[in-house]
Amino acid sequence: MRARLCTALLGLSAASLLAAVPAVFGQSAASATLNHVRVGRHPAYIRIVFELDRPAAYEWRHKEGSNEFSLTLLDTAPASGVPSTVSVRNPHVAAVALTRPTPTTTMVVITAKTPLTPHLFILDHPDRVVVDLFPPVAASREPAAATTTPPPAAILTKAVPPRTVRTIVIDPGHGGKDPGAIGRGGLKEKDVVLDIARRLKKLLERQGHRIIMTRTDDTFIPLSDRTQLANSRTADLFVSIHANANPNRSTKGVQVYLLGKATDAEARATASRENGDDDKHLSDLDQIFNDMALDFRINHSITLAYQTHDAFLRTVGKRYSVVDLGVKRAPFYVLMNSTMPGILAEVSFISNPQEEARLKRAAYRQSIAEALARGIQRYLAESSIES
Repeated sequence: MRARLCTALLGLSAASLLAAVPAVFGQSAASATLNHVRVGRHPAYIRIVFELDRPAAYEWRHKEGSNEFSLTLLDTAPASGVPSTVSVRNPHVAAVALTRPTPTTTMVVITAKTPLTPHLFILDHPDRVVVDLFPPVAASREPAAATTTPPPAAILTKAVPPRTVRTIVIDPGHGGKDPGAIGRGGLKEKDVVLDIARRLKKLLERQGHRIIMTRTDDTFIPLSDRTQLANSRTADLFVSIHANANPNRSTKGVQVYLLGKATDAEARATASRENGDDDKHLSDLDQIFNDMALDFRINHSITLAYQTHDAFLRTVGKRYSVVDLGVKRAPFYVLMNSTMPGILAEVSFISNPQEEARLKRAAYRQSIAEALARGIQRYLAESSIES
């Protein structure tokens, strides 16, 4: 995971920092380059995108109640064509100004005309730092974006009240003629994940959510039909449940995946196994992942993935020894073709004798369902989603 430095609510005035600092452009000893600054207005928010040639650590400062926001890109210099003042035609933003506090630091000060709620997150392919600014009315409706690290709530979510997700799709993997992975003891993935999904459904329904299952019994449902179901119901979240497998039977642990280019060879192999015949339909990934239309889904999926992963370690880890394999990305068909934030949870390795034995126990499956439910609830506490 890339290291990111966030400094929140330091009580410093960005304008006072800028006053004594002259703009010096085209002189760089920094390792990263700020290539473009783009300002766009969406129906409910203003988006400012800082496009880099590589990842860069940053500091984000906003004094609560102030209309000034400061983003300092560390070890970064602007390209020669990047202006010191970015043109802004927006009723809510007065100015976006760049300065060089040091030869290896670029500071951006955003001055707002009205009180705005900021949400900051990072993207890759290409590397970007994105700042979304929400006017007061829109802030209660528009989603809070996520970071690729566990989000600093003081920055990203302080001003956004949690909302209830109306519809959650639970997707038990495989089914019917497709058993999924099969353990040495004969346990089938399709049976395990269906039981966990039913338990998760009960837990989330008790919390007041509307739940849709992609399958409720041992029926084969094509992947395209699963995503079509979720999309047609305008679902708010998509949670796919699987049990992992590996030729090396000593491999064990839990992984949570979100949509993206495969993190590593193992992630790619896992996605290929779960995608089955649909894997061949995933092409032109570079073009797909560079599409800003995916930003909303991926940003929220990042938060959901980390919260679910953390809840699994805290919940299941209290009762069992858990090997943490982290949060990864991979091009899963069901995540690629659904239109809402989603994750795919590989809850254990059914190919591992110890974990297969655990998966046979109702208590272990219940603990997994509780972990998923808690992760979803923690996500909802940090994000606002309107279906």
